[in-house]
Amino acid sequence: MSSPITVVGYLGADPELKFTNTGAATARLRIGVTKKGFQDKPDVTSWFTASAIGDIASNIANTLHKGNRVVVFGNMVQRSWDKPDGTKGEITEISIDSIGPDLRFNTAVIEGHISKPSQTVKPVFDTEDAF
Repeated sequence: MSSPITVVGYLGADPELKFTNTGAATARLRIGVTKKGFQDKPDVTSWFTASAIGDIASNIANTLHKGNRVVVFGNMVQRSWDKPDGTKGEITEISIDSIGPDLRFNTAVIEGHISKPSQTVKPVFDTEDAF
């Protein structure tokens, strides 16, 4: 079972791109979300680890960089593995379904898309009344 989550924050480092034994791309990133302090209280930053696999991982690594403000949608998942020393490692992270730059603070150039609309969408209102 997983829990959906949306996080808006800044990349703390360039995404880390690796490949599995089967050649699938994987990306891991750290996202910092800062809650502003009130009056004399300091700002508090929470760090989230997020990961993606496949085409989205390659797109992340080729597009996003340290300092970019991003919007991430995914699911919180917990993974565990056996460490070389015999102990068990665990991590809770965001499995990324969708990610993009926050266009309030970034600009973006869209270079490709996955699907095309089957027909031209026409407005349903009279253009004279649009504004």
